[in-house]
Amino acid sequence: LEDLNILRFTDLSQVVTGLQLQPDGSASMRGVTFNRGSAAAPSVAPYINDAVVTPALMANALFDVGQVEFLRGPQGTTRGISAPSGAINYTTRKVDLGNFGGSAKLSVNDLDGHNVEAAINVPIVTDMLGIRLAGVEDVTDNGGVKSVHNSKDPSSTTQAGRVTVRFTPIDSLSAVLMYQYLKKKDFTYAQVFGPGSPGGRTTTGDPNTRAINLPANFNGPAIGIDELLSVQDKPATGKQAIDLATAQLDWTFLGQRLSYIGGYMDQDFGGSTTTQNDVGNFLPGYEPIQYNDTRNTARSHELRLASQDRIAGMFDYVIGAFKRDDLVDPPPIGNGIAYNGGAFGSPNTPVGQINSATLIPNRRFESHTFVTIIREVKETSFFANLTTHLVDDKLEIAAGARRIDSENFSTTSRILPMPPVDSTLGLWNSQGGSTLPPNPGGRSAACTQSGGVWEATYTDACDRRTTLGSGNEHLGTARLKHKPWVWDASISYRITPDLMAYVHAGSAWREGPTSIGIQNTADTAAANATDSATLTSLTFHEPEKSESYEIGLKWSFLDRRGRLNVDYYRQEYDNLILGGQIAHYLIYRPGVVVLAPAPFSFTASVPAEIQGVDVDAALALTERWRVSGNYSWSKGKVKNGAPVPCNDGNWDGVTDTLPVTPATFSDRGRIIALCPGSSTQQAPAWNANLQSEYNQPLFGIEGFVRGLVNYQPKWTNASTLYEVPGYTLANLYIGVRDPDRKWDVTIYGTNITDTHKLLAVNSTPITQSVQGTPSSSAAALFPGDPAGYTSGVRFTPRREFGLILSYNFGGGK
Repeated sequence: LEDLNILRFTDLSQVVTGLQLQPDGSASMRGVTFNRGSAAAPSVAPYINDAVVTPALMANALFDVGQVEFLRGPQGTTRGISAPSGAINYTTRKVDLGNFGGSAKLSVNDLDGHNVEAAINVPIVTDMLGIRLAGVEDVTDNGGVKSVHNSKDPSSTTQAGRVTVRFTPIDSLSAVLMYQYLKKKDFTYAQVFGPGSPGGRTTTGDPNTRAINLPANFNGPAIGIDELLSVQDKPATGKQAIDLATAQLDWTFLGQRLSYIGGYMDQDFGGSTTTQNDVGNFLPGYEPIQYNDTRNTARSHELRLASQDRIAGMFDYVIGAFKRDDLVDPPPIGNGIAYNGGAFGSPNTPVGQINSATLIPNRRFESHTFVTIIREVKETSFFANLTTHLVDDKLEIAAGARRIDSENFSTTSRILPMPPVDSTLGLWNSQGGSTLPPNPGGRSAACTQSGGVWEATYTDACDRRTTLGSGNEHLGTARLKHKPWVWDASISYRITPDLMAYVHAGSAWREGPTSIGIQNTADTAAANATDSATLTSLTFHEPEKSESYEIGLKWSFLDRRGRLNVDYYRQEYDNLILGGQIAHYLIYRPGVVVLAPAPFSFTASVPAEIQGVDVDAALALTERWRVSGNYSWSKGKVKNGAPVPCNDGNWDGVTDTLPVTPATFSDRGRIIALCPGSSTQQAPAWNANLQSEYNQPLFGIEGFVRGLVNYQPKWTNASTLYEVPGYTLANLYIGVRDPDRKWDVTIYGTNITDTHKLLAVNSTPITQSVQGTPSSSAAALFPGDPAGYTSGVRFTPRREFGLILSYNFGGGK
């Protein structure tokens, strides 16, 4: 990891094939794409120092790393939690009780980024008590997307500090305690491309619609797809602070080891966040603000008893108990920001007299509607695993099981339109014209009688509260309890001292997610009970179950200078949790049927099967030249074409980009379209990497050159509408170092060939996304016309050049 300058969690996918890591902490492996937005348990279990943590905690800078361990296939009978695809265990450096020492490292690059890391190890009582301090500052340009309307540059800054204490009062007793505090701040813009607005918006014929005639490009200039540009007026701001503590206690007695592993995490996303509701910049000079104060806490405790020495010379065992309690208070899911009458000037303003200069709304008439869910996950589990060694240790037979007692409690509410947090005026709706008596005196009296204030804001207009009112509407509470079993079994045989074959089988279980933000109202149920039931099933999901079968070989050769590991696996799923199914759907409201404000990212539960191959190989060609490589192939498909939500404008059962309207749904008596499911993954069927290093003594020091090459073939799984081209990324590292690795100077380049491939893009252009009521909102001002831009753009990583300086002193580095 140090040699390849792996600084962040997402960088790990460069060296582990078949692994996809996202900035939000999502990890996907073995043919399953995990969508963290689905709120499901992770498909790859995350650990720090053997303690279970949330995926979001992993999505930060790596520093003072001891090792990162990747385990493939079902997990859960020897530690931690049940997971279908694998586990990642990030271990921080332990304290050296015998040596004082430390390290420092600086990495700078030409993309305005730097990473500074330092650590110091102090034995307080030799061989008994010691402390290690470590810290990091990691700064990047956060993708480099800038705004044409704002000079503030995008950035991401992570600062973290860690203290680890190790105490070994006697040889048989050890305690390692770690505490880490991390804070992070991000500024980002949404990248777009396109010619910009064509302008020329006109009224749709609704006499209450006060449409406007805007010039072309009122929202921004023409932008090429290769330009890292946005038209947002302000950046999205993200803040988080994380407290993490882990404890590892071990007591060895009578040939046995008793271990306790504990973990505590508190993740606070406090402060204001600028939303990306106005990605197309329909409101020049103004950006909607959403205030979030989200907090996630997690606690876990695990007790394990394991054999230190074999029992009767042939048995090893581990038995344990695990308990966790996670309280997840996610941010509200916005259903859009509504602009009531008066937001864009007096309701008496004649048609055509609103222009781009008056498009900054009066926040007195701005309201927000959210759906929020508070979720608590509890688990108590017991597990055991027994390994038997036979035939002079050539044959090993292992079997294990886990009993899970899971409880998932969630409560869902809709927060009805509320005033902005910084407003003391309350929520008002300015209405006038034909809704009040014709003479001014009568209108004033009628306004007062309705609870409004006459001419509070505009001449000849009444300000009064919206008919929706404000406050919280409780939508429901769910308490799900499950008590499943999972199992694991394997047989391995060492054919020769250098060649081993094995077979493995196991099962896994995951709690089904609760999707938030789907508007499934009582009116929807009354209008279409069948589709309302479909929306319910897409909101509350049954647990996922799977069984996996694997066969493999592990071979070392040429006096252990080379290795080759190969495996083939097959995994069958019931109710595979499949996120990211983008689809429109209808909402029934009193007297009106409308599309949901924006396409929703649905989660589906489908039967599926996945098979794949993993290959790991390495060879020391000479004493100073080594080569290694990895290859992973997987194919995951939804069985029997099980239906999943989709965007299907012509209702032929195939996802497309055709426009949808309420009429296209109503004509078929449906409120959501379903298409046959296909792939379970949003990644190429296979990928491979190759690493190599050569070093040579130079005048008492050591010179080296190393490289890392990754290849991805073309694939269509990222989108049903877009084929991602194949590409190769090459990294090169050249430098000199002390033969004992006390210091190191490296010049590096990543993506040195400047490979530039489009990986993702939205299938449809941006349309008006600032929502409101039909006759008096921003939606009425922009009756369906596009912004002239498309978003959701993602490319291969940019080329980067940099310098690395590292220094280690003393022992305990």
